[in-house]
Amino acid sequence: MAEQITRAYPQAVIYSKNKIEGVEKITSIQAFLEAHFTQTDTLIFIGAMGICVRSIAPFVGHKYHDPAVIAIDSTGKNVISVMSGHVGGANALTKDLALLLSAHPVITTQSDNTDLWALDILGQQFGWATESNCINFNEPLTLFVNGKPTALLLECRDKGTAYLEQSLPPHVEVFYHVEDIDFQKFELLISVSPYLREAIEKPHIHFIPKMLHMGVGCRRMCNKEGIAHYIEQQLKANGLSPKALADIATITLKKDEPLVADLQASFGDLPVQIYTSKDLQKIEVPNPSQKVKSVTQSVSVSEASAINAAQGGKLLLKKQKGSWCRSKASTSYKCPI
Repeated sequence: MAEQITRAYPQAVIYSKNKIEGVEKITSIQAFLEAHFTQTDTLIFIGAMGICVRSIAPFVGHKYHDPAVIAIDSTGKNVISVMSGHVGGANALTKDLALLLSAHPVITTQSDNTDLWALDILGQQFGWATESNCINFNEPLTLFVNGKPTALLLECRDKGTAYLEQSLPPHVEVFYHVEDIDFQKFELLISVSPYLREAIEKPHIHFIPKMLHMGVGCRRMCNKEGIAHYIEQQLKANGLSPKALADIATITLKKDEPLVADLQASFGDLPVQIYTSKDLQKIEVPNPSQKVKSVTQSVSVSEASAINAAQGGKLLLKKQKGSWCRSKASTSYKCPI
């Protein structure tokens, strides 16, 4: 069975206490786990599940850091997802291995067995950042899988929100405007939105899609110190999450400015979109500047770049200029409702 698995997964390595040709020999399971538990993505035990559980018990930490653990009985009849079913991917791999071995997949996660959303990996699935106002993320997860009344707030649209709309569980009611929600009727809020919702008192899971596009213009070799912090504060002051930034956009003339590289690094290695003056001349902006035009041949860099990156989206944050720095930034929204 182990060899069959390695043929399907060439990156897998077989370990055994027995001396077998082509197999890595270990002195004991305990010693092996001490050396490898936190350095591996997945552990597959072939043998009794009791041995598996007793062996990993001293090393188990947190589901966001532990490897996926799977147990396969020695006859190959059952493939059992033991730990890190969602975040670690054990459930998905259990299903794949069961198909490979013609075995029965054993998955005990409630959301999988009741066809509910796997909220702990939903953000990862659709490229959303995930936040919660609960210290223990298991609190809102438990409310959801136990069928407590849940409000779903969708303030944007993408393939993820389409999936949620099409697979709505019976205990979830969807809303498109926060003011329409009567929070007295619900025990949990799930939102998909680039907007900050920090005043929510109910247990809240907030998914943040990357759909804000930041346009940047600046004086040549301007002082970049503090600008990233200023932009972050301006976003928050206007109710927008910095985690919703999808990219940075600017004109060709500014592509090598230290400020652009600094902002890229400060906001999580965002991609940078570069546009020519001709590209930006086509964009209508609320704050054109003849001074900017004299330098770039376009009446705008920051606002025009943001709108262009958002494919003509709504300008949520007009051109901002710090009083201590000759740099400007705007934010546009690609997918408004």
